[in-house]
Amino acid sequence: MSPKEKDVPVRDALFSNPLHPYTKALLSAVPLPDPRAAREQVKIRLRGDLPSPANPPSGCVFRTRCPLVGNQIPTPATPDAPACHHAGMAATVLSGVQ
Repeated sequence: MSPKEKDVPVRDALFSNPLHPYTKALLSAVPLPDPRAAREQVKIRLRGDLPSPANPPSGCVFRTRCPLVGNQIPTPATPDAPACHHAGMAATVLSGVQ
């Protein structure tokens, strides 16, 4: 199996079941070619301040714009899990965020 073939399941999972809230927001911004599906697509609009590249926030760099932010310090990422302890509940909470 080539390295590219090995990455296909990871890529497919990223698009079919994104776990990190920022990934969900990015994918919701992708235009859909089907006009009917595009009208029904839920767009996630991010609020909050963009983090400074010169002085990034501690923990998850997305936390200044995350709709699920709390007081917890994110856990380190592993190859099969995002560095976000909100990822498990993000699917249900972010499905209705606009």
